[in-house]
Amino acid sequence: MKLPGCLVLLVIFLVWLHYKLKKSTPNDNSFWEREAEANSTRKKSLDDLHYITIPVNSLPFFYNFDKKLDEIQKKIMELSEKPIVNLTGLSNTDLKLKYGAGNLDILSEYDENYIELVRTVFEWANRFHELGIDDDCISVLEFGIDHCQTDIYNHYMLLANLYVESEQQHKIPDLINSASMINSMNRDIIINALNSLQPVEAE
Repeated sequence: MKLPGCLVLLVIFLVWLHYKLKKSTPNDNSFWEREAEANSTRKKSLDDLHYITIPVNSLPFFYNFDKKLDEIQKKIMELSEKPIVNLTGLSNTDLKLKYGAGNLDILSEYDENYIELVRTVFEWANRFHELGIDDDCISVLEFGIDHCQTDIYNHYMLLANLYVESEQQHKIPDLINSASMINSMNRDIIINALNSLQPVEAE
């Protein structure tokens, strides 16, 4: 007896669905078990957090020179008074397991301050570049990498290109080293792009 085509398709679909469910269940269970453990983790000390401070006295601030620059620098000064922590690469579950569910809100605030900082630092440097003040642009970009461990692709590339333009290509390997230490999905993309800017050695 020949089965109807629609019935054959239904059987194939059910077999496929059973396979997918069987394959995904362990991972799903593992996730929910880990999340349940995280939600029941009590508050822990935050003493091991690395707070980022902004050295406002050593960074190049210029006032009443450019309106947009003034606005950016105002944001930097406001951020200098906030707690800032780089939590890139850590999920909410990771944070709750490490520091307790009760600390998630404050950790999220610290992380949001960090995200705003690295974006504003790049905006600041880029404005210097637009104004043709590349020495100070470089200083701000270096601060963003060395002090803030930014993972913004354009941040690294602008600094690398300025190094090339100012005949400081010897600093690009240091940039690659810095990029290799960030905990971000952008890491390999940044490293590959920086490698492409290095001179090819003659054989």
